[in-house]
Amino acid sequence: MLEMSPSPDAAQMLHNLKLELESLEAEVVNMSPIVALDRVTELMVKFDSVPVASTQLRASRKNAISRLHVLDAGLRDGAN
Repeated sequence: MLEMSPSPDAAQMLHNLKLELESLEAEVVNMSPIVALDRVTELMVKFDSVPVASTQLRASRKNAISRLHVLDAGLRDGAN
């Protein structure tokens, strides 16, 4: 199977979203849980919309979404 090289647009989108994720992870302690959960959901939707044509981008997106799931679970546990 021939694997396409990553689209520069998709790679740039993924890079920008990962920066947003890192920012959220750093700022989450200063946010209300509701605001943070909304932001997590927003980022999950954005990550899902990144077109991944390569294994590398797919793995990177999967890793970022996993980080969001961990963040989401922590926020939900802390809210209860």
